[in-house]
Amino acid sequence: MGIPLNTRTMSRIINIKTVKVIKALKENKKTHIAEYEKAKEAYKLEGLEQAAKIIKDFKDGKNGLQLNLTEPIDRTEQFDDYIAMFEAEIKDEIELETDEFNNYVLDKQGHRASLSNRAYSAKFGL
Repeated sequence: MGIPLNTRTMSRIINIKTVKVIKALKENKKTHIAEYEKAKEAYKLEGLEQAAKIIKDFKDGKNGLQLNLTEPIDRTEQFDDYIAMFEAEIKDEIELETDEFNNYVLDKQGHRASLSNRAYSAKFGL
């Protein structure tokens, strides 16, 4: 019997060491901060690039000009909150449901933020 392909509908509860969750959150936070810093720099470059084009288009008499930017997303505080919550846990082992495991350990909750942040970095090779 194989693993179901649609794991989004699969719900399961696992027991996991609290320290493993904390370790995963700290690693995910470190990765997020690095991605966010690169995205901030790329965001500035993208803004300057768009602003230069707007100035050129404005001088050429074009109307309806505007910047089209998506601000990078910083989830550092959210990571800090999760880490504090699990560090306050008195049990050595806790139960996590599938969605909690995906969020805390696999960092799938911040998937959209990561995609947004990576998009800028990729464009400018950062």
